[in-house]
Amino acid sequence: MVLVLVLALFWAGRWGNAHADEAALRALVDNALALTAYSYSGQFIIHGSHATVPSLEGGGLLSPAPGSVTLEAQPLAVSCERIKEGVLRILGLPDRWRGPVHVWLWGATNVTASPEVAASYYADGWRYNVRLPDQLASSELVRTVVYVVLLELANRAGTPRIADIPRWLVEGLTGTLLAEAGPDLVLQPNALLLKRGNNWGALQSSTRNQHPAEVWRGLRARLGGTPPLSFGDLSLPAPNLITGTNLAHYRDTAQVFVEELLRLPHSRPLLQGMLVQLSAFLNWQVAFLHAYHAYFPSLLSVEKWWALTLLQYTGRDTAHTWPPAVTLQELDQVLAVPVEIRANARDLPKRGLITLQQAIEDWDGLQQTRVLRTKVEQLLALDVCAAQEVRPLVEAYQRTLSAYLEHRRQMPNAALLRGQSLVEYRLLIRDVLRRLDTLDRQRAKYRAAPPEAAGARQA
Repeated sequence: MVLVLVLALFWAGRWGNAHADEAALRALVDNALALTAYSYSGQFIIHGSHATVPSLEGGGLLSPAPGSVTLEAQPLAVSCERIKEGVLRILGLPDRWRGPVHVWLWGATNVTASPEVAASYYADGWRYNVRLPDQLASSELVRTVVYVVLLELANRAGTPRIADIPRWLVEGLTGTLLAEAGPDLVLQPNALLLKRGNNWGALQSSTRNQHPAEVWRGLRARLGGTPPLSFGDLSLPAPNLITGTNLAHYRDTAQVFVEELLRLPHSRPLLQGMLVQLSAFLNWQVAFLHAYHAYFPSLLSVEKWWALTLLQYTGRDTAHTWPPAVTLQELDQVLAVPVEIRANARDLPKRGLITLQQAIEDWDGLQQTRVLRTKVEQLLALDVCAAQEVRPLVEAYQRTLSAYLEHRRQMPNAALLRGQSLVEYRLLIRDVLRRLDTLDRQRAKYRAAPPEAAGARQA
């Protein structure tokens, strides 16, 4: 049956209108050649609506949307195996998979259709189901398979709790694989290649990797002209940072973060250890600090390391820093604290902003500590590309908040509770509020008379 249909397609393309005849025969192919394809290792089971039918036109039976590829079962099985091998190579791990991954292809009626990943826990371990539209951007396919591979690695402990995979690790590995292999990473349906024997077509099995130096030159060029993301942004990215054109910048930054993390001595075993421990903790941050405690005793120490790494990596100088006005605008955004406000319990929340002083005065210790740590991380990142004239102000805010957090950490537990009448606690609050008010007045003077303008008048 398969031979008859392939011969029919061949002669249709030779003697008639190839596109029209292929479309007419596609219904026969769909019904007769429903296929389940297995990857080389057997981990990926691809459930396609039809077999991979050779085409005389080299582009397959259907033309994909711009920037997308048409997914078919047999080539997709090869692509999944390639992506998994790339992830394992970077992590330095052998292929000892336990959880099977079923990939289901479906005809998308919407060009914005996105992949869906589901994990199910059974007595013998985890199993995974992935639904993919049959037309998908190559980068989205790579990202989805990278996520599933990491999820399977992290869930091998066999616990019922699903692992929390950090977004920066998924995007960082995706960026590395795409940069090294490029379009060769995702296999597309090949044109018909007539060969001796019973083999009517051939699928390429190798990728052409770029030299690492070429990859890093391109990455440096892209990051050199764009403000880097802080560790806080990498850890908990806002929706606008991982959508649209901003996703490429997030992925570039995450790629650098992963590569620099792997450059630390003995880092690969530590990263492997983090993956193993992910299912034992509620969030990845705890697993990360547990694995990397020799390097990073706290998330704040990660942010400091990352800020210095970016400074060395991008080689920023005065030609690549923001102007004072832009730096002040970014500083205003960092210092504002977003909140949700309800007039009453039944109303939908409205977004608003409060000052750091309001958060310190009104919030409990745990709530304000979480927010202030994020602000310190953002200030450290801002300092990397801040204008020279405004940098002392940025650093003063960072030192003030860091000192306050350190004093809070050293206080007795009772003093950390909101509303305590301890004199030491009241003096600490009064002192940090006074310092922040002073810095705010200085920031207001900068906005009224930017440092560059003042310097020009004095000249």
